Amino acid sequence: MLIIAPGCITLAHGCGRIGCFLAGCCYGVETTSWLGVTFPGMTHKVLPTQLFEAVFLFVLSAILIVLAFKIDCIFNMSIYLCSYGVFRYFIELIREKGQKPWVRKFVTHLLHSGQSLAN
Repeated sequence: MLIIAPGCITLAHGCGRIGCFLAGCCYGVETTSWLGVTFPGMTHKVLPTQLFEAVFLFVLSAILIVLAFKIDCIFNMSIYLCSYGVFRYFIELIREKGQKPWVRKFVTHLLHSGQSLAN
């Protein structure tokens, strides 16, 4: 039964990122792209990194669920931790730089620790 846990975790995590978008936090850098959104209180468009992450997590959740039920893969947690760690590293590159530097460093180290444990 624990083989399905990573798929459920990613599904819940994706829903949480939708909540971040609705709250207007965790957004990306300023942009002029058609992908940009303007949150209340802002005068410029920003990249909706929360939605990018939510889409990634929903796709990853579907993949993990298929792996769990169709292929009987026992490495779902490792796949989740490694793929999310890599994705999160790249999404942090387009996140708003106004965050405190220690938060960015802490999150990066935490994710790398998770990748190490997964291997």
